[in-house]
Amino acid sequence: MKNLTKPLAILVPSLFLLAAVGTLYSDDKGADKTDSAKPESDTKEGKSAKGRLPGPYGKLDLSGEQKDQIYAIQKKYEAEIDELEAKLKALHDRQETEIQGVLTDAQKSKLAELVAAGKERKKEKDKDKRKKLELKLKDTEKKEPEKSEKVEEGAKK
Repeated sequence: MKNLTKPLAILVPSLFLLAAVGTLYSDDKGADKTDSAKPESDTKEGKSAKGRLPGPYGKLDLSGEQKDQIYAIQKKYEAEIDELEAKLKALHDRQETEIQGVLTDAQKSKLAELVAAGKERKKEKDKDKRKKLELKLKDTEKKEPEKSEKVEEGAKK
């Protein structure tokens, strides 16, 4: 077990860093659902796409011009950020490969088992969470059938 301490001491903080970076970007992009209209720029599908206001910016009562300026700034940095994220992922991948190079075959096998078990626990946790949400929705529908019908109608649109 002591042989795993050093690689894990490097691996765990690296994984947290990667998760933190991903969380920062996903929080910024998904923070304000009301301002998720697509801008006039081209996307891969040939449709126009706008962007999303970062975090609390959606709650600032920004004018249309201010939103357009923010979207333009986001567009300006998008390619550079994507490139840096790709480099960061490649760096983490190289680090992981190098760390696993230190492990014995038995340790690699055990690591694979531990990772698989962690994924299974997460899957079960997500399943339980989904079940709780479904029960909560059913409970809400029983208590307030008019509101749930409106929600369903809105979801269909």
